[in-house]
Amino acid sequence: MEEEEQKRLAEAKRKAAAERKRQEELAALRQKQESAGVWTESHTGMKSRGIPGGSFRMGNPSWEADRRENETQHTVSVGEFWLGEKEVTLGQFRQFVQDSGHRPQSESKGCWWYTGSKFEEDKNKNWHSPGFSQGDNHPVACVSWNDAVAYAQWLSRKTGKRFRLPTESELRLATPVSLAFSPSARQSPT
Repeated sequence: MEEEEQKRLAEAKRKAAAERKRQEELAALRQKQESAGVWTESHTGMKSRGIPGGSFRMGNPSWEADRRENETQHTVSVGEFWLGEKEVTLGQFRQFVQDSGHRPQSESKGCWWYTGSKFEEDKNKNWHSPGFSQGDNHPVACVSWNDAVAYAQWLSRKTGKRFRLPTESELRLATPVSLAFSPSARQSPT
């Protein structure tokens, strides 16, 4: 019985040490990020922040409940990159649609939205009529991954600079600790 208790205590100490190390790594990364520069793109006014590269542990510890097989912890290294400070706004997306002639997928397929109890697809909702009021400075809603890629390609052509969607690792590096390791932040809406 005493041996079992010692094993349990040793495991609890190991878990606490692993979590402490993860928090220290994230605090160091956050400190590096706060000293990075800001750049404003002149065509849309979109602000981007330089994110210094770094290494961090990604995935879930083996002892975490509900961990999937493909979520094992591993070290990820990311080089320096730029990331938009905020989401693309309705006004910026409208400028893209008008300038490029792109037809967002939600205009023909509708979009998914939360009813209060579940997510449903609604063919009557789209990026310029998502089912709630929006101003030009609000984040655009009801856009697909393909629409986001098309926006980045348009902005690249417009500016002569390379724009793209961030990778999962880049988002994890740039995301505050409270979101990056919150189990609810990782859950899929469906």
